[in-house]
Amino acid sequence: GLLGVVCTSIGEELFYRGYLLKRLAQATGGVGNGLVLSSLLFGLAHTYQGISAPLSHAAWGFLLGAFVLLLGRVWPAAIAHVLHNLYLEAVSLA
Repeated sequence: GLLGVVCTSIGEELFYRGYLLKRLAQATGGVGNGLVLSSLLFGLAHTYQGISAPLSHAAWGFLLGAFVLLLGRVWPAAIAHVLHNLYLEAVSLA
């Protein structure tokens, strides 16, 4: 439902962009590496949605990660993620 979409979206942002991106950047010695790796892992986490989902989700994760790096905050990306997923949910119900 609606609450699940909101909680999942925020949770994914806090983990993939708020935590993992930074840790992977530290571990690999580069923000770009952290961005790419966290985006790929985000995409792989969506393999249950079908064959094309990992690629599209990795691209979406890359955009959200770039947004976080540009602004220095995870909350704007979390809000964008929530709105995007709410839109997708609404379209699927129509």
